[in-house]
Amino acid sequence: MDDIRPGRWYYALAALIFIAGETCFFLYLFSNMGSIGEGLTQVVVPGNSDLVLSETGKYTIFYEYQGAVNGTVYSTAQNISGLRVEIENKSMGLKLPLSSPQVSQTYSVGGRSGRAILEFDIANPGVYELVGSYPNGSGPEVMLAVGKGILYNIMTTVAVGIALSLGSGVLAIAVAGVVYVRRRDARRKIEEENAAMRIKH
Repeated sequence: MDDIRPGRWYYALAALIFIAGETCFFLYLFSNMGSIGEGLTQVVVPGNSDLVLSETGKYTIFYEYQGAVNGTVYSTAQNISGLRVEIENKSMGLKLPLSSPQVSQTYSVGGRSGRAILEFDIANPGVYELVGSYPNGSGPEVMLAVGKGILYNIMTTVAVGIALSLGSGVLAIAVAGVVYVRRRDARRKIEEENAAMRIKH
């Protein structure tokens, strides 16, 4: 029987803390990464679609080469050429300037994969029309997705998930370390007391 305190079961507690932290890490990533795609509005081109944009600021247009919309599954080449995209403010009849993304942005969540191809800014919330076409009049039917702050959401989700994972690991190591040191000191004290008793007798 182990009479040294704290008991060995504290090592099991440290392991449980680690397991619980890693479980929370995976559950958090699974639930939040899966919802990131919900912030993207999917459209099929060539063709035109209305976008209801409720916030001002920068929006990103992604080429979604893997995904599904309205029951149709799209799995197209990762690179596409010749597609022309235009964004127009419907209330003003003004076309917005489009630019290449300042940083590379990709995602692969919930069976959907895409990469950023264009960006645009809006100064006023409202309805905007996206028009996709091919200059020569023919090209593959592909899917685009429009969203705001996607890269930030991904980075935030990953950072919080890593913090959960590392935090549980550090806490588990700290608990195990404290238990080890205290058990070592307690064992040493018992040995010294036993040695002193042998000397007296």
